[in-house]
Amino acid sequence: MLIAQFQNGEIPSRGILTYLKADSIITELASEIKEKDASHWVFIYKERKLIVLYERDKNRINIVHAITRSSDLNKKEMKEILSANWYKTNDVRYSFHDGWLWSNFSHKINTLTEEEFVDGIHQVFTLAKNYGTYYMSIDPVWEEEKQDNIFND
Repeated sequence: MLIAQFQNGEIPSRGILTYLKADSIITELASEIKEKDASHWVFIYKERKLIVLYERDKNRINIVHAITRSSDLNKKEMKEILSANWYKTNDVRYSFHDGWLWSNFSHKINTLTEEEFVDGIHQVFTLAKNYGTYYMSIDPVWEEEKQDNIFND
């Protein structure tokens, strides 16, 4: 039911996220859970491998997805990534770690709602999917070739 509501743009109202609630949400959204323990999950969401790090001692939760090796990026892509982080990525960011470009959502656990967690998973997925095209964490509502641009002659 949660999946259907989210796909229809409805995120049901819920409370602050707990480990058990996170586990329940991931179990519902994932097509497969590859790994799971008290501090992380590795799962498949819409054919991409996402990782959730639940760090109680730091009061942080991170949702990440490896996009490409950082050594494969050219100067134009680097500029797009840095520009996108400023105004196109909403609650997620492009990040570099351990030789990879990642889509990354990071939040304090004690203030994160279940709605924000579900939205964070979707934004991490969408930012990775839109890498190389729109560089956005939400899908655009226009078709690029039909985009109204007031600066065109």
